Amino acid sequence: MSDLVPDPPRMAALKDLLEALAKLGALPRRSMTDVRIEEAVFMLALKDEQGGRVVVAAEDLHKATQRIISGALGHGFHPSPPELRRVCDQVKDERVTEQSRRIREQRMMREMEERRLGRVTHSAEERERVRAKAEATMRALDAAAIHPRLRPKSTGKGEG
Repeated sequence: MSDLVPDPPRMAALKDLLEALAKLGALPRRSMTDVRIEEAVFMLALKDEQGGRVVVAAEDLHKATQRIISGALGHGFHPSPPELRRVCDQVKDERVTEQSRRIREQRMMREMEERRLGRVTHSAEERERVRAKAEATMRALDAAAIHPRLRPKSTGKGEG
């Protein structure tokens, strides 16, 4: 892929979910549930609205788990599936925003470099022509300063 567009993140697999649930298992639960049902419901929370494919990146799940353990939910209990998904979505939004910022920055730097490299370079003849014209202009300005009659004629308005 282009160096501007990052590779898509790896989506969370059952193994990632089980690792997250094992870490979250240290938090007290509000109620006891069957482990198989819990795994299925949490996996469903990581999938799209149709329940077909997982749409939460493994990295986002990992960071969300760390945040929850650090108290991001405002309570010290094991999260519900919607709470876990909400924190995963927040992490994803932050990741996407940061990627967008980085892409914009890289694009701006590339465009600045292209402009710098694409500056017009003048031939030696063009440079000599401009130099000669500048010298002639400077001589004319110096002559006007030395000989008052060489100064441009005034319009006569407002002069005494």
